[in-house]
Amino acid sequence: METDQTERSMWQFLLRLLKRRESPCRVWMNSRTMKAQVLERPDRMVLRDVEVPEVGPDDILVRVRVCGISELDRRLYTGECDPGPEPIIPGDEVLGTIEAMGAEVRGFDIGDRICVDSGFRLGACIYVRQGGSIASAGESPACLGTMGGFAEFMLAPASRCFAAPEQVDDYTASQAAHVVHQFRTLQGIRQTLVENEPLGASCVILGSRAGLMLTAMVRFLGFAPIVVVGAGEQNLDASVRMGADISVDSERVRDPLAAALEALGPRAADVVIDVHGEGEARRECERLLAPGGRLYSLRHPDAGDTGEIAAPVDVFAAVFKLLRYERINPRPAYSMAVPLENVEWALREWHKDARLLKAFMSTALREDFFFEHYRSPVDATLYAK
Repeated sequence: METDQTERSMWQFLLRLLKRRESPCRVWMNSRTMKAQVLERPDRMVLRDVEVPEVGPDDILVRVRVCGISELDRRLYTGECDPGPEPIIPGDEVLGTIEAMGAEVRGFDIGDRICVDSGFRLGACIYVRQGGSIASAGESPACLGTMGGFAEFMLAPASRCFAAPEQVDDYTASQAAHVVHQFRTLQGIRQTLVENEPLGASCVILGSRAGLMLTAMVRFLGFAPIVVVGAGEQNLDASVRMGADISVDSERVRDPLAAALEALGPRAADVVIDVHGEGEARRECERLLAPGGRLYSLRHPDAGDTGEIAAPVDVFAAVFKLLRYERINPRPAYSMAVPLENVEWALREWHKDARLLKAFMSTALREDFFFEHYRSPVDATLYAK
């Protein structure tokens, strides 16, 4: 009798699986609510129970494992970036597993480990030094992208989801989309230089903390020397580990720009990347640029920058390969990870403490912890509490 009941239960389970594949949303959920950090207004983020997003035919519901706490999140929290009038769930650097997916989704299975391409991208206003002045030479668009990563679940179009190889740990895999979009911007810079300068063009990056990933990628693209100007011993130490040839501490040097010029040698910089320029051509940048040199003044998006900026699958595959073999290695910048409940605390700490570099939210954590810098080789288990 007991055996018959067990067999009947197994058949019922198999029938449910078959029905699930035919339903508009292939989902297995125990609850229709989730925990999420909601940004109600600048400087106020509240942990709430909210409804799990409804899954459309081309959507994937991601069970969030890790979400990077980015410079964009900090700016949204402080009000420096405008997300629009409605409360939002920030978080755009997401790594997780597939909890549910729409009937039209192909190429994925429930439980697959994926990263999400939010579409977020920094914009850049481009200037060129001609004679004694700087003239505008175009711009690349910014995009606010899709957010929602500071939650137990996040909804994303299947076209923006990419398989994450197991050889890349959760924290590093969450950075893949960030690397992709910065890489594509920098490839445009590289192409401009190929047309105007020889390989090995010099580069100055203004802003050590927010420019850490840029440092790693500029090195990979063949710039030399790379000089980073910023504040904080931890920031500058990480920038050197990630590829800078020379670092200049603006808090310890009377004239940091003069120190940067001395480090460059007889010629000023072929390229200056002003991480905190917000699209403006600041006068200190003109001082650093060689004749014909180009300034890239980066800016963050706001509520008006909602265009679709997506990256193809092959670019993600290539970036994961670079991360796996540490051609680009963001781990020297990792400072701390916090549970979902402590995201607002982490944003406040990160905003006021320059020693903190890259922070993460992990739904697996129950208390905060700090990374040991530059742990390698690495896998997901090394970062468990």
